[in-house]
Amino acid sequence: MGERGAAADLRVFNKGFGKFVEIVKNGRDVPARTAKMPPWGGVLSDQQIYQIGAYVETLAKEGANWKGPAN
Repeated sequence: MGERGAAADLRVFNKGFGKFVEIVKNGRDVPARTAKMPPWGGVLSDQQIYQIGAYVETLAKEGANWKGPAN
């Protein structure tokens, strides 16, 4: 599987709400991918990140794990 050119489809995010918040705040570096998720914790407040996560959760496809434990 080659490197993806598009952003991840958060409708099928499988790591839970808490992990979503952690990744948005701190960013994410995935080995073997040149594209990285930059940290947004210095730009967005915790409340804004939670609100974004809550909205994206409403778009989740069946089987997605948005209900995972929150941090």
